[in-house]
Amino acid sequence: MRSRRKSIAPWLFLFGALLLAAAGATALFVRFQPEHDVSNFVTNALRVASGDWLDVLRVLGGLAIAAWGTAFSLLMGWHFLEMNLPRRIEELKDYHLEDHLALRPRLIAVAKNKLRIPADIGASRFTLVRRWWGSRTFKGQARLLAATATRLSEEAVALAAATREAQAQAITAYLVRGYQYVARRENERAFAEFELAARASPTDIYPRDIAAGWARCVNNQDREFELLHEIQRIAADARLHVHQARALRREAELIAKQNNDPAYIQARDRLRDAENILLPVVAGSEARLELGRVYTLFCEMRCNLRRPGHLNGPNQPLTRMLEYMDKVEMHRRRGTVRGGVRQRSGQECQRARRCDAWR
Repeated sequence: MRSRRKSIAPWLFLFGALLLAAAGATALFVRFQPEHDVSNFVTNALRVASGDWLDVLRVLGGLAIAAWGTAFSLLMGWHFLEMNLPRRIEELKDYHLEDHLALRPRLIAVAKNKLRIPADIGASRFTLVRRWWGSRTFKGQARLLAATATRLSEEAVALAAATREAQAQAITAYLVRGYQYVARRENERAFAEFELAARASPTDIYPRDIAAGWARCVNNQDREFELLHEIQRIAADARLHVHQARALRREAELIAKQNNDPAYIQARDRLRDAENILLPVVAGSEARLELGRVYTLFCEMRCNLRRPGHLNGPNQPLTRMLEYMDKVEMHRRRGTVRGGVRQRSGQECQRARRCDAWR
């Protein structure tokens, strides 16, 4: 793993502590060895009385504190500039972009005439030097731009990689802050941090998946629908079939909470879309597990409506669910565990009896 640049602040404090320690050690040496050549040199250089170790400590301590204060001021100035660096870079790039877009029609108009393009900047040092010098004419600028096309595309790729890295770090930072609020049981503030993580990158599914889960926790169904739709769009563009099907299943869970016929039809359509997405890739373990969850939700929906129909049998939803979820440990959402045996709640007992009867 690539080592990351560490902060200079600990080294600054260590530097200040060493200066104070050196001042104290020198003062003690002058006190106990006043006739030593080093003691005489120190007292003469500091213009204090011979053997006056308190004056030595006062002068050297003052110099150490002054040096440390100067270094600390420089560190604070550097820190302020670094914190404002992204904004200043953005302003500078916006200024150059506006300037370039304003000059583009003139450069293209010049390029319509015949130009002598110099050698590519990657192969010619002379072209690189000419780019450093620049050109005051539109014709010269057009020629240099044409010669640096490859170099500019490489710079664009490098900047895009830097942007992705910064976005990934911002997402991780927001998620860490969000889970800190979770540990404090501040779910609303945690959800706000997860929202910021989801907005940090337009193509990252991971923070949106977390934010959608916490939107359900804080009972914000509208935002959960929006996040699930974003996940579906991103997953479809990137051909991430399992993520797309999972978002459809979670959307069907939300719709099925209404527990009526129109909602059942909409949820069933979402599950059917998820099934069609997963069946071609069912050989994968994640796809099999997600497909089993799709069939599980379908069976629950039918049981909740008290119209289970024909769930059991060859190629039926219950049979496929048992096939795909055979080796998966099942967890129920309610109930207690006593003596190693899980006790079902009343609602779960009724649902289990109905489903067992319908099998």
